Amino acid sequence: MNNNLFFYDAAAPAGVVVDAWRGTTPGKSFLISEYGQAGADWQRAGGGAVVPAHSSMLPSLLSESEPDTRRTFILDCADGAHLSRLLVQFRAARGVDVFAPRTDHYYKARPAFINSVPKCGTHLLSTCLEAMGLAPPPDDAMPDMAGAFDGGRYYNLQHMRVEDIADQYRKIGPFIDALSTSAIVFIGRDPRDAIVSLANYIPRQREYHILGRFMEKMTEEERIDTVILGTYPIPVFINDRYQLDDTIAALFASYERWRPERWRNLWRIRYEDLIGPKGLGTREAQLETIWGLQLALHVPGNPDVFAEKVFSENSPTFFRGTIGRHQTDLSAANHAALNSVSYGFINKAGYADRWQIDRSFRIRIEATERETAREAARALYCELSTRGRGDFHVVVDDEVDPSPPHAAVVSVRCKSREDAGEAHDADLHVHVSVSHGAAGMPRYRCAAALQDGAEEIEWASASIAKASERVVAFCAAQQLCAGIGGRGDIAAVAPDPAAQPRGGQGRIEGNAVDVASFSGSLSKRPVPPTPRRAGLTQLLRVSLSLLLNLT
Repeated sequence: MNNNLFFYDAAAPAGVVVDAWRGTTPGKSFLISEYGQAGADWQRAGGGAVVPAHSSMLPSLLSESEPDTRRTFILDCADGAHLSRLLVQFRAARGVDVFAPRTDHYYKARPAFINSVPKCGTHLLSTCLEAMGLAPPPDDAMPDMAGAFDGGRYYNLQHMRVEDIADQYRKIGPFIDALSTSAIVFIGRDPRDAIVSLANYIPRQREYHILGRFMEKMTEEERIDTVILGTYPIPVFINDRYQLDDTIAALFASYERWRPERWRNLWRIRYEDLIGPKGLGTREAQLETIWGLQLALHVPGNPDVFAEKVFSENSPTFFRGTIGRHQTDLSAANHAALNSVSYGFINKAGYADRWQIDRSFRIRIEATERETAREAARALYCELSTRGRGDFHVVVDDEVDPSPPHAAVVSVRCKSREDAGEAHDADLHVHVSVSHGAAGMPRYRCAAALQDGAEEIEWASASIAKASERVVAFCAAQQLCAGIGGRGDIAAVAPDPAAQPRGGQGRIEGNAVDVASFSGSLSKRPVPPTPRRAGLTQLLRVSLSLLLNLT
């Protein structure tokens, strides 16, 4: 990512700010200003182009049309709320240095609040915020709603529901004032992993949770079933105002009101994106998530520095801290119980919504550097384990004696328990190379081919996560695992509208391909006319480029 966020004294003259940014990596510079005089002072001091703060030009300036050019942006905006709206537009930017004034939204000037569904990562988020310089809460209790809230400190809402605040007869004025004017960070997690974590947490808290002694005598399968179905003998204590006596779906439904559509100052992140390589996540997603938190909270620094301090096992609630534990810990009976509750709440949370997996397969990733191969493998692991549905298990293995020699090779094996067969040989070969431009931003080039080399496709992407989506899409189009794309998640690749699609349930209608986009909604996208003599490879290139739009 290679981004930096700096904050300067809002009263500093333009010349001082210019001297500051001159110390950064050379490249293009822009002043985003809402004051005409500031722009004039900036240009006299030797600054770059001036862009009005209300201009629609900013998104185009942030695009990667020049990926090898480092860019510096100086934001000149005294209003904290307006500055926050400008900063969050840099969330997807790469290779940028951003200078912004310290306002009433600066992280030391106001508190921050964090929340989650139980067992979804508040400890991980706390560790990250403390690494970024925020002080921890005074204690582990719910915030004192009548007390004061310090700037530069985060407060844990302790799994508070929105309705827990709706009490007009309590003295909560200071709390409401702080909550409505500060950033709220809500961290989500794959509900299937949260189930496993909660089922293991309660028995380990036998001196704290009254249900601990009851559940420690159960088998793991029984504990997980209890959490899924909500068959507790007494309600589970969540916090001072909420006791759970219902299914896991009801638990997640209790927190649906914590959404940006309802809370304009709420920032949502995912556990899987923040955990990083030590928890089987990707470095890329971790850096992007930390950068987003810096922008939302107005925290200066470099995401790479903070990322080194995020993963920690020093927590009384820590279990395993990895992505996809549901693959090994949920039994067939547990899956049946989960299906009886309905998968709808999992899909609504953004998980198990892309790929239906009911056949075993293997993908072999080759790269010149070991870390590149591993990062690509982690991206595939995350894509399959979080967005896949079914009773399956993904394993990532380094090959000791790779062929060709001197190459780094990592295998990603997906074993479906619904498939009696075993994928011994690699169904798909993927070669990944990475280059870094002058701005330090990675650019991945990928080539995927079937085992026999009959079909192949190449593409470039600035994101390893997007590249992994395309690898799985190629698998689906080639029917390497039956059911991937089975709900219409992949375009049909047939040269004739009347022909049977080869992959998934997508269908060609006239001159359009009807597919489910990765956001889960059906969309129709125009397809350029393709001669009937065109080979399947060319058709795959057209379909996938239209579907994924990742280059």
